[in-house]
Amino acid sequence: MIRINRVWSEDKKFKELVFHTGMNFIVGDGSKDKDGNTSSEKRNGSGKSLSIELINFALMKRGTDSRIHDVPDTILPQNSFVYINLTINGRDVTIGRNKKNEILMKIDSGPFQELTEVTAKDELANLCELDNEISFRELCNFLIKESHYSYSSFLYFFPSNAIDRLTASLYFFGLPVSMFEQLRQKQEEYESLSTVVRVTK
Repeated sequence: MIRINRVWSEDKKFKELVFHTGMNFIVGDGSKDKDGNTSSEKRNGSGKSLSIELINFALMKRGTDSRIHDVPDTILPQNSFVYINLTINGRDVTIGRNKKNEILMKIDSGPFQELTEVTAKDELANLCELDNEISFRELCNFLIKESHYSYSSFLYFFPSNAIDRLTASLYFFGLPVSMFEQLRQKQEEYESLSTVVRVTK
């Protein structure tokens, strides 16, 4: 089981996110005037999408794909760590990551250790007991919804990647992912041979 407990910045560059037992909702505040009265119920630009992006970034989303780098350095400096605290199968895990892709990880009461992105993903996969069936990021990609998803696409976790969607689905249903990967490789070999045959005719 994976549970997110909180997300924060070491120098309080954004409001700390604290998650409690059960279902949690991230809801933006309505716009307020100078007297503190609600002037609009619109919640655009209140940080909901950024909250999801911060979680995804701290959970080792590929740096080149993360919109965290679009946040100005005046708001989130390059060396400012985004931290996430998780409970993974009963272990207390804290991860820190900054825009320079410097990564820190602490497990239980141990010290923070500097890791590369690859070793951090491997360590998280081991903690999740994924047994090399799927990667840690494949697990996250299946579960985390980004801001471009809508209610109409809610059930489509990977609109552009049916292979990844099927792989994660097989894993959650306890079906042999490795066998699917072998079949997929054989299919690719067959398709490449079919292409050669068509070209040589």
